[in-house]
Amino acid sequence: MIRKLAFASLSVLLLASPVVASADMVSDLQAQIQSILAKLQQLQTESVVTPSPTFTASPISGLAPLSVVFQQRTAALAGTFAVDFGDGTGFGTMTCTPLAGPTDSLCRVTHAYTMPGVYSAQLIGKGAGNSSEWQGTGKWVTFTVYKPTAGSAFATIDQKSLTTNSANPTLSGTVQNADIEVRIKKGRVTVPSPIDKASQDYVWRYSGGFLVVGGRWSATVADAGVKLENGTYTVIISDARIALVLATGVLLVDTSR
Repeated sequence: MIRKLAFASLSVLLLASPVVASADMVSDLQAQIQSILAKLQQLQTESVVTPSPTFTASPISGLAPLSVVFQQRTAALAGTFAVDFGDGTGFGTMTCTPLAGPTDSLCRVTHAYTMPGVYSAQLIGKGAGNSSEWQGTGKWVTFTVYKPTAGSAFATIDQKSLTTNSANPTLSGTVQNADIEVRIKKGRVTVPSPIDKASQDYVWRYSGGFLVVGGRWSATVADAGVKLENGTYTVIISDARIALVLATGVLLVDTSR
């Protein structure tokens, strides 16, 4: 828009002038306008958090569930980076690995997208001055998750079952062509795919023996001594055989309602 207005102003200037502008004058005016536009663009893209030249996602399309790897090349002292995944599950902090030289790092985080759709993920960061607030860097990536083809493993979680006033909630959803496993983790967490099946960082896990009727599954958090406290949890549905994440959801427990 700024560029259009600038050239429109140039046209008005030339038309309003009683003297025919020389080619040198027009060239000089265009050079000045280009310089101003470049400066404006630089000011618009600057951020409190210094962004790196590259923020990428791979792959940028595929069938659900799609495991996407986000990468950010950055200076070692540029601060802490994370990715707001854009699917309602929150954000995941990137893990950075030093590259050649003491001031260069490659940061990455992986997230599983389980529902078809077009998503835009944003790079966010905390500045090198130990700021406690996450801020946008102006870096986005967009990608597409397609509905799985017939015969592929697929699962969903009913959104209505993710909000509960029970410490022993019942979760439900759909499933096709998979033996599934359910894990519940405390808080909003990053979900890699495939999951680490040996990890014990869950508050509840259920595998096998699901009630599956007409392509639907359900499971109740009813193990002896297991009660979910009020708060936010991440629900992970995975293929029990190959650990591929099929669906994720954010569970809200509030027993005061």
